[in-house]
Amino acid sequence: MDESDYLRRLVLITLLCVLPSVYCKDICVKKTPCRCEFPNGTYIDLTPSANNIAFKTLTSLTPRSQDEATLTTYYYHPCHDITMNTLNTKDSITRNNCDKPSALCRHGSVWNKTRPDTLIKFEEYYEYIGSSNDLEFAEDGSYIKYLNKPSQALVFLVCAESDDQLEIKDLSDPSSLELIFYSRNACLKPEHSKVDISAWDFPLMQIACRTLLRMSNAENSTTTTLL
Repeated sequence: MDESDYLRRLVLITLLCVLPSVYCKDICVKKTPCRCEFPNGTYIDLTPSANNIAFKTLTSLTPRSQDEATLTTYYYHPCHDITMNTLNTKDSITRNNCDKPSALCRHGSVWNKTRPDTLIKFEEYYEYIGSSNDLEFAEDGSYIKYLNKPSQALVFLVCAESDDQLEIKDLSDPSSLELIFYSRNACLKPEHSKVDISAWDFPLMQIACRTLLRMSNAENSTTTTLL
């Protein structure tokens, strides 16, 4: 066996070893902003949750000091963006970044005890957090990452046989909000069809196939010459 023949066989063996690991990797591939699918056909689909025209909300109170507190509400709408109605409080808003369609938005109001035993609102704002146009599924399908560079928001998906519910997971990092979305639609669904080859990396497959074809032709040419 000459050196060129040895190299061709080495490339063939490498491709045969690498390609299965690439295309059989257990990754939940994003199909739509609502849905990701694993190679075995199982999938997660939040579409039913997004069919509701209203946001899912979560409100929390964070005391800043004895005389000041912030009331925060998170608005979440999976899969596609909708516009918030902030007209009723327009005059009291200090800033509003949620005046465009969004999947994640945060409303905050800061209250101060400027009079004894009385909290008075002195600041109100809406902050855009993320859109369905710029999101990624985790490889294992455990969360959706909404990108709003330099910040991001992670919405962890938890299978629950109950109505959709939103909770806070971690607010310690201002640049990386973490929420939890409990839903029956976050449960892994059984295979509905054969493996979808549309998720494959076709350029890589084409390169591999062309390489294998050239190697096969070279082998056949060598054999013909020898005969």
